[in-house]
Amino acid sequence: MPLVQAAMYGPLAGLHHRDLRHRKPLHRSVSGLPIVVHPRQRVRPAPRSHPCRRHHHRQRTAAGRPLRRHRGPDQCRDHPLGDLDRHFARSIPAVRATFDRVLAVLADVGPVAVLSERTRIALHVRMSFAAFMPRRSWLNGHLVLARRIDSPRFAKVEVYSPRNVLHAFRLDSPEQVDDEFASWLIEAYSVGKQRHLQSPP
Repeated sequence: MPLVQAAMYGPLAGLHHRDLRHRKPLHRSVSGLPIVVHPRQRVRPAPRSHPCRRHHHRQRTAAGRPLRRHRGPDQCRDHPLGDLDRHFARSIPAVRATFDRVLAVLADVGPVAVLSERTRIALHVRMSFAAFMPRRSWLNGHLVLARRIDSPRFAKVEVYSPRNVLHAFRLDSPEQVDDEFASWLIEAYSVGKQRHLQSPP
């Protein structure tokens, strides 16, 4: 079909034939008719899902955790769940021993999922109730409790709702995971099981 005739019936309808002579068709449609594209207009391919995002979706689905939206390609570093060694690669042995002491306390309470994330280690049951960020010589972290606890052992307390209170702490040695801290861990575990939602406030 001639170019001018194609313009009368095809996607080029409305353009003058003199304009068609000076425009170079950059793409062709499925039917084979030329499609004129403005020189300054870019034709971008349809967005495709990043392979790492698909892998991240499978990991989160397998772990039973709610999905989070990626904020950029820097979060697409593929670290398998359960790979804890990389978090303690630059820490002294006492930091890992402190974290192992925390897991030992929870082992007597019930099953818990230890999720190795990009910047932290999360403890999860039905929801995440604790997180830990290893440093060179200490262990940062926070607990999610259903009440506010005013204690000098907590560096910061953030109240998101009456039953969702974040308590940030710092542990310098395994000995600091004592009976008092263990009771807070058990209480946070109940929040992770969402037992606090089953009883009236």
